[in-house]
Amino acid sequence: MGKRSGLAKVLALVGIVLLALPILAPAVFGVLAIGQGRGFRFDYLMPFEAYPIALLGTILVLVASLAAHHRRGAVGICIGMMIGGVLLAAVAAQVTGIANSVETLETWRYAVVIGFAVVSIIGQIALIAVAVRLLRDLSAAKPEVAAPADAMP
Repeated sequence: MGKRSGLAKVLALVGIVLLALPILAPAVFGVLAIGQGRGFRFDYLMPFEAYPIALLGTILVLVASLAAHHRRGAVGICIGMMIGGVLLAAVAAQVTGIANSVETLETWRYAVVIGFAVVSIIGQIALIAVAVRLLRDLSAAKPEVAAPADAMP
């Protein structure tokens, strides 16, 4: 294993953890709330509140992919979905008026914003899956090169 491959493995592994943390945290905290007698509570906005953590994981997976020269296209597509979805959700919230409205608006406005947010979460989950595949590719054993038959003593 070369130095670049080892570094890429570490970056991919840390990136996977940082990408998964904002998605898994709401479920973990919801289960902990059950243990305290408050019932299951799921904070569906937490992945977006912890988005800087996910962005750090995204950068690490991107660097690992570029260093290893593996799965660069898939990583780029997932990053585009992830960041594009959250940006479009923010723009849609401004355009539809739900970002600064105090009254309840039509359901379609909320559906548009939630749809873009779901695209972002799907992109983040897909990036986790691609990063796991990248880590598996980097951890695969290299095939041994057999010596020529006439070189044996």
